[in-house]
Amino acid sequence: MKNTLSPQLLSDMSLIVKLSQRQSFSLAAKDLGIATSSFSRRVAAFEEALGTRLIDRTTRRLAFTAQGAAYVREASRIVEEAEQVFLDFQADIKSVSGEIRIALPQIGTVIHHFSALVTQFAEHHPDIHFHIESLASPVEALAQDCEIAIVAGIPKESSMIVRKLGDIEMGTYASRSYLERHGHPNRPRDLQNFNLLAVENYRQAWRFSRGDESEDIALNDAMTCNCFTVAEDMVGAGNCISLLPTIADTFRSEARRDLERLLPEWSSESIPLYLTTSSRLISARANLLLVFAMEFARRSPFGTAGARPYPMGWVAVEGAKRRA
Repeated sequence: MKNTLSPQLLSDMSLIVKLSQRQSFSLAAKDLGIATSSFSRRVAAFEEALGTRLIDRTTRRLAFTAQGAAYVREASRIVEEAEQVFLDFQADIKSVSGEIRIALPQIGTVIHHFSALVTQFAEHHPDIHFHIESLASPVEALAQDCEIAIVAGIPKESSMIVRKLGDIEMGTYASRSYLERHGHPNRPRDLQNFNLLAVENYRQAWRFSRGDESEDIALNDAMTCNCFTVAEDMVGAGNCISLLPTIADTFRSEARRDLERLLPEWSSESIPLYLTTSSRLISARANLLLVFAMEFARRSPFGTAGARPYPMGWVAVEGAKRRA
């Protein structure tokens, strides 16, 4: 059967319920903030759509027909439940307690660092608890209903709202055992003679610079993986050379203990780190975390040069919504 329900069915239903409560077109219209004439027309149109008369307008006193009274009994319950659902959700959104779902990029060092953020935040807000996902992209974060996602690289999704947290400085790494077997590169272009591992989304080319010099390394024949955690493990196992976040030097994970940074006098392009949400309309608890994260990021050791200045306002990022 064809669905002929109007999108404003619940709104019109609430008009009838309000009219039964106030027993006056003018008083009901005033309560809802609309003109009496508009209220009367909408009630008449609703009756016509329903196919029956709900209100007897022939007497001095407003009276509902038998069908109208039956409709009001059912509609009152539905409208009351809808209003309660709205109030419950509104209270949850405004609450500074409950769960926040947050997604972090599959970069072990970033996960390590932001675990400190979560711990410190929880000390200030013990009624808020976290569910943390390690995901490869903002799209996955949306699919998992995460309110906030930390993203490495410029988000490609046009619907994302972004704030820049900082930059992850990158360095070229190999294990000492690999270097003992294959030797050291003397400059970036020598890397093409070694087994290279590139992380997807960062595999087009590696660009290095030193003063006025620059060299691009094509990665057409390089192995690839989907996250830096895997890359770090592969390099640590002595299988290849890869471009990894230098921030890891601060934490020295188990996989990093045998690693040596190559070509330290050459700098490579850093990876921007963004905090993203799918909408500006986020819960009060998520907004608390957002503000805390931005301040926390100001003290973050992203890159060996230490913390870098980032604006608190929305960052202009091509391909994503933003606020200046």
